[in-house]
Amino acid sequence: MVFHLQLCLTFFLPKHVQGVTVADLDNDGDPDIITASSGDNTIAVFKNIDKGTFCEIKEVVDSNAK
Repeated sequence: MVFHLQLCLTFFLPKHVQGVTVADLDNDGDPDIITASSGDNTIAVFKNIDKGTFCEIKEVVDSNAK
């Protein structure tokens, strides 16, 4: 038997969210959330870890974005 521990913190959406989409990015059957923000030029991915509990797993920042 294998157990995994995942730390999930409270988070806030990035500033000036311009777009939100939902897709099952990891093929686990649970929808994940992806946001795009013009305020800080980021794309954030929030993984659905358990029936509506989300953890931010990746934030991509493009320092050259205009």
